[in-house]
Amino acid sequence: MESLGVNTFSARSALFSGRAKSGEDDVFQITKEQYKKTLEQLCEERYKNEMIIVCQDPLYHLIDKGIMDGLKQYGDITSGKVLSGCTVGLNMAHINKDGRVGVCTFIPDVIIGNIFEKPLSEIWLNRGNHPDIKKLMNREYKGNCKKCADRFICGGCRARALVLKNDLFEEDPYCWKYDKRGCL
Repeated sequence: MESLGVNTFSARSALFSGRAKSGEDDVFQITKEQYKKTLEQLCEERYKNEMIIVCQDPLYHLIDKGIMDGLKQYGDITSGKVLSGCTVGLNMAHINKDGRVGVCTFIPDVIIGNIFEKPLSEIWLNRGNHPDIKKLMNREYKGNCKKCADRFICGGCRARALVLKNDLFEEDPYCWKYDKRGCL
């Protein structure tokens, strides 16, 4: 990339939705261990190059401890006063061509309104009335994500949980923080 003059690289995992979801034979799917190794390599490259490398995966904070230190300057990262990681329902929206407003392009079935029926500002301000969005905003998850001290600064990838575990609120299946006994 450097030889091509690229000065910024943004990494994002492949999410198994849309055309990337091929049914039972997901050719894009790698193991949790392979994914962790990829993020470790990305972090290593980030600190040895002049190029700006960013990663938008909520799990990246487990690799790059500088992220946690940076977030701690804003307050207690375990209380919910500092939110980061997967911010579906918190600070992102997308608008489909038919005017439907969603909270993540990779979670197409969670719709909070339609801009042809109400102003976007009204839809956004009232998003907490949607039961799924309210749970997302409060980080009401299941499995390891429910008890994890990092749930407010990580939250796991809700799209991965939905596609791979068929439950928007289930733990992120790519998270390696907990072993089989449920601890680091």
